Amino acid sequence: MIAQLAFAFLASAGLAAFILLTRSVHLHLTGSDRHEGPQHMQLQRLPRVGGLAVFIGFFIAVGVARFFGYISAPTQSMANTLGLCSLPVVIAGLLEDLSNRVRPLWRMLAAFVAAMLAVYLLGANIHSLHLAFFDKWLSQYGWISCAITLLSIAGLVHAMNIIDGLNGLLGGVCLLIFAALGLAANRAEDTLLTNICVLCFGVTAGFFGFNFPKAKLISGDGGAYFLGFMIALLSVLLVQRNPAISPWFPLLLASYPITETLFSIIRRLIKGSKISGADNRHLHSLMAFSLKEKHQAGHRVFLGFNAGASIRCMGLALFGAVSAWVFVDDVPMLQWMCLGFVLLYLLIFYNETKKQMLSPYSEVSKSGSATLP
Repeated sequence: MIAQLAFAFLASAGLAAFILLTRSVHLHLTGSDRHEGPQHMQLQRLPRVGGLAVFIGFFIAVGVARFFGYISAPTQSMANTLGLCSLPVVIAGLLEDLSNRVRPLWRMLAAFVAAMLAVYLLGANIHSLHLAFFDKWLSQYGWISCAITLLSIAGLVHAMNIIDGLNGLLGGVCLLIFAALGLAANRAEDTLLTNICVLCFGVTAGFFGFNFPKAKLISGDGGAYFLGFMIALLSVLLVQRNPAISPWFPLLLASYPITETLFSIIRRLIKGSKISGADNRHLHSLMAFSLKEKHQAGHRVFLGFNAGASIRCMGLALFGAVSAWVFVDDVPMLQWMCLGFVLLYLLIFYNETKKQMLSPYSEVSKSGSATLP
């Protein structure tokens, strides 16, 4: 496992370094003033194609690991197929990174196409939710199972993109999830998925050092979509190939991005805003605003407001990951912990919003909505 991890880390880090060293050549195409979008907290012009280092690095790592005999031919085939299935949504994300003109609808359709490829080529499918009334329908009507699979994959792809607003937040959350999925696969003696999880962990870690605590490179939509797709597919395949693992295990692992996404949709519907619109009312944005105001008040903020808020959100994701691992064999507890996570998220969100409303430094206290400085 160490060799696969090293290959993946070096491939991703090497490509990230290359992108960074050649930025003077491509920054006019790949760069963006990250404060131009309300959901982003970057304040300088950075290359936003770091996802290429992760995506291409994954294929390089797979090839090198196979060449030296550290993974089997079936593992290489599965890994390459997973990567190729992600191509539609990765391309859509990269086009958005370069042009800022790809509509959310087209990117969502690309995610569904990628999911359909995975269902067709890999047979990935959700056959059970460990809910009696749903499982009966899933067993009787294959189209319901297929629809839930497609919606789950496409939904998680975009959920990972939503939390990509702070230094290292996307990478940190993905590292936690890949680690937990790999440990679960190893525990189930599923060597194939274990190796793929290790490779995904390695390429994510290789990029992470360029994005945290100070960002020199950002993943962009292409990178977020690729990582979200891999997490979604590995989760579906893990449960499908190992029936002893409950689908509530990966659901709890990814409870932070899922909860953030669902709550954002509900919040925008109540407000009458476009569901696909961007705003700065995500939990990570509120935490960053809170830490920035603390700094403005003369207090020292560890690692700065951006990375500091990112660590706090990673802590929330860590709670979900640890809970999932502790109760991996206890389905009722996994279900209760999912509910508990949602309640914890809402409590933290309420607390952060209340602090914003009461802060003399915040625009919330004046206009009722947080705005970037």
